[in-house]
Amino acid sequence: METSNSAVCIYCLQEKPVGSFDREHVLPRALLPEGFGQSLTLIRMVCRDCNHYLGAKLVSYLSHDSFEAVLRLKYGVRGPGKASDLKYDRIEFRLAGPAPWGGVRMHLRDEQGRLMRDVLPQVGFRREGETCWTYVLVSELREPKHPVPAPLARERSIQVVATPEVTADEIDEILELLATHGVTFHPEGESPVYPYRLGDQEDLDLTCDFDVILQRGVAYIAFNYLAYVACSEFARRPDFNAVREFIRYGTKPDYQIVDVTDTPVLFGDTPTLRQTNGHLVTVGWSDDVGALSSSVSLFNHLTYRITLCRRFPGIWRPVRSGHHFDIDNKQVCRMGYL
Repeated sequence: METSNSAVCIYCLQEKPVGSFDREHVLPRALLPEGFGQSLTLIRMVCRDCNHYLGAKLVSYLSHDSFEAVLRLKYGVRGPGKASDLKYDRIEFRLAGPAPWGGVRMHLRDEQGRLMRDVLPQVGFRREGETCWTYVLVSELREPKHPVPAPLARERSIQVVATPEVTADEIDEILELLATHGVTFHPEGESPVYPYRLGDQEDLDLTCDFDVILQRGVAYIAFNYLAYVACSEFARRPDFNAVREFIRYGTKPDYQIVDVTDTPVLFGDTPTLRQTNGHLVTVGWSDDVGALSSSVSLFNHLTYRITLCRRFPGIWRPVRSGHHFDIDNKQVCRMGYL
């Protein structure tokens, strides 16, 4: 029970002194440009322990190792020089196009305020009966248990790819790593390496593993927004324990909490034409009886549908709201169409 000197956290549900609570942003500041005006905040709702944990375990990955992390760079949300902050546990860039270079893996880097692509040292494998190549990074080959594509084609089934600046010692290491995986490589010509010179116009394919950590991250934004719209006491109801425990502890219920769609939030938008590059967050009752859900669309790109409560047993109350975080004008405003 809250008093003038204490409050109850909406995540751990523990009562703590008011000094144990930080100001919590509904939408993490990492997703907003520098100089963004006053945003939506939660006062005396999220304790410092939960705030720090969720920031380190969820927000950090959502802003550095996700599809949205790349959009942060695209729209200059955190300024130049931030490509080095990307992590590559969940995201992967590959060169688009046909064989033999299609599928070559890349990383991004900054160069004088421009985003550039770097080719990573890797080995391409062509399976028997296939024309495309599967590329495995040298860093992955250093792991003894990392799988190597098989069975390989009888002719020209392996190609080592690196930049022209690759050293002889690096080449020797690659050949030794292939041997440890039981792969015998007989290069043609004087060099075993196919040097790839990166041009300026090649398209890249981006894939992202939207795993449970990222799912918890977008659910975190949705639940924060629910607390902002409907108040702390409402968000602490046991009806929201499933989504709360999913966010805070990673406990999965027997249903899918987060779904992904390319259906836009805004009326008039299409999957390929959007009115804004800003973030959109909504909450409201769904068509299902007693179900309360939220939509989170970061950079108005993909839309995440979060089930906050499948069947609310309490007295119905009006919960319907939406906000637009405008990254161009650096302000947040309520969406009146709701």
